Amino acid sequence: MLFKRLALRSAAVFLASPLSLSASAQTFQLLDNEWELLSVPGDVSGISISTLFGDELVVTDYDTDSTEGTWRIWQYDSVSGTYVDPGVNGALNPDSAFWIIQATGDTVTLDVSEIDRMQATASSECANSAGCLSIPVPTNSSTFTWSMLGSPFSCSTPYDDSRFKTALSQIPCFDGCSMQEASDVPLVYTVNNVWVYDNSLPIPDYRKISAGEVIPTWKGFWFLALENASGTSPQLLVPDTSTVGSILVRVTTPEGAPIENVSVSQVGGGISGLTDSEGLAEL
Repeated sequence: MLFKRLALRSAAVFLASPLSLSASAQTFQLLDNEWELLSVPGDVSGISISTLFGDELVVTDYDTDSTEGTWRIWQYDSVSGTYVDPGVNGALNPDSAFWIIQATGDTVTLDVSEIDRMQATASSECANSAGCLSIPVPTNSSTFTWSMLGSPFSCSTPYDDSRFKTALSQIPCFDGCSMQEASDVPLVYTVNNVWVYDNSLPIPDYRKISAGEVIPTWKGFWFLALENASGTSPQLLVPDTSTVGSILVRVTTPEGAPIENVSVSQVGGGISGLTDSEGLAEL
């Protein structure tokens, strides 16, 4: 949950929304010499890596097998089970994740604010009225299949709103189902079937995203499909929550006590709410 303190004379106001409200959602702080598993929040279709990151990272310093550079990207091929370097002139997929590292000696701010927003598609299977992006899930009939996927939306994604869908009416999840239902079939490995790479841990490592959590903006993730999903053209439906306008606001005294019956309105008017006994108002 995001808590952002705002100045309000003798009271304190907090935004208490599970969504990312930052104006810099399309930027990412890439630390020096630290691997990150990322997914770009935007439509990167047909955009070369040199164009995408060339303003922040020197294109000619891209590392290759034959030349030593200061940054590099790796993608995962689920069919071969190997990592692939797309090259600086290659492109990323809007629904896939990638590993990136830079060793320039300083933190680099990746900025993709100029690329187009990814468009979601409304459907009855999607858990969000704003629509979802359907991400193809690789499978194998003889073994489980790992894939590196990602949400291309500029907002954190509630994991509970993700859906798993198959393309065959005789197969469970044809109408879309929760991760719990998909794991019960089973089509996916577990109900908590998403792993992100967490650099904030004392020792950076993978961490499962559990029920009630969100997949943070920019974070790519590993997804594990089972053999039973093979031949069903499965898809992961990722909801677009970036258009949700509801914001929960908390008003308290400087000491933290809630203030009731305070009118809170959006700058410019038009949206307002009255705080309840817990100091909360929804805009």
